[in-house]
Amino acid sequence: MYKFEKSVKYCRSLTKMISDVEIKFIERYQDKQSYKINKKKLRVVINYILANCFNLYLNGESKGIISLNNKLYDSYIENGKKTKSAVSFRYFSKVKDLLIDEGYIEIQCGEFVPNEYCESYIKLTQYIKDNFKNTTGTSRPEFTDNSIILRKNGKDKEFRSNKYVKDVLNNMNNLNILFGKNTVYYPIKDVNYALKFNRIYNDSFEYGGRFYEQHSQVQSLRSCERLKLLINENKVTEVDFCSLHMALLYDLAEENMLNGFDPYEIDPCQLGLVDNLQTKKQLRSLAKLAILIVINSGKNSKPAITLKRKLEEDKNKNSSEQRYSLIPKDIDLTSVIEEIKKRNPKVKKFFNSGIGLVLQRKDSDIANQVIQYFVNRGIVIIPIHDSFIVEKQYENELIEVMKNSYKEVMGNNLNCRVEVK
Repeated sequence: MYKFEKSVKYCRSLTKMISDVEIKFIERYQDKQSYKINKKKLRVVINYILANCFNLYLNGESKGIISLNNKLYDSYIENGKKTKSAVSFRYFSKVKDLLIDEGYIEIQCGEFVPNEYCESYIKLTQYIKDNFKNTTGTSRPEFTDNSIILRKNGKDKEFRSNKYVKDVLNNMNNLNILFGKNTVYYPIKDVNYALKFNRIYNDSFEYGGRFYEQHSQVQSLRSCERLKLLINENKVTEVDFCSLHMALLYDLAEENMLNGFDPYEIDPCQLGLVDNLQTKKQLRSLAKLAILIVINSGKNSKPAITLKRKLEEDKNKNSSEQRYSLIPKDIDLTSVIEEIKKRNPKVKKFFNSGIGLVLQRKDSDIANQVIQYFVNRGIVIIPIHDSFIVEKQYENELIEVMKNSYKEVMGNNLNCRVEVK
């Protein structure tokens, strides 16, 4: 599932469908408007909706995220430059209603929560899928490439170009071109993914910078599902940095984590939980989330409240999608946080320090070193934040490059550990 892109170019594969919807729009509204219909603006909007829906279809998806907020259609920021949107919200609203009435799409409006982003969803009906199936040509819609994003308080910000920005844009362009020349196939959905990545920074270019897949196709898959991917028809491997952010903290504190030490391990009995393998696994996952919240929190924040909200969000999912199904809803989350702090006394000075975004910049710089090595060799590599996917034949090479990249950024690899998933 991915968010609709506003900067979509005209999709020639959909010429007939766009014309059909245009005719239906004019038949419905030409005598009801107090203004003359602008056919150019109308076609842009129809193309915007249908091209995004077509991209969903080609990627084996039936549902995507769409904005129903008119303010978000005024303009968009692309690689730091503000651009006036060609998508008219006035036409968008009417075209959307027409497509719903004609049975092309369904809309699920998001639930408004104060001070939080409200996501709405667009769902493809069988009718529009059948139309896409009969579409002549299967060339994908083209979206303007937004490779670098600077975000503050959840909103994209403008920024000026400099040497660093130009280097990042060049690197991202080379990575995305490489994806275009190779195939990433997902057998379960029988689709070839058209992958594109960007780097997202927080507040300034000193923080964040992680690599995000623009449409979250591979990064949203479970680990076991990612291993079913095929790159150029070859089986893949995924190699992971073990407990990366904790390793970075221990290195910054000049402390050794020691071999075999798991910074996220908590005894279930300490929290009144059943001591079995599955509970330990889920509790470890919750502890990992707790640490991320704690290191991103400031001195006066209350991480237990944030952790509670995350747990509630998980409980509201379908049982098959829940990550913490064995964790009671009323568990004492303050105790979870205290247990994980006791587990890691050597780095306690970093707790509630807001250092999380600094660590993200460190891990993104390490990832950049790994990615550029393989891109320069013309080898496809898919970053999954703390891990990387390559063809199986490059597994040993990837392990070596990851260790060297860690050492190059951190100055040593004392706490650097990697494992094959």
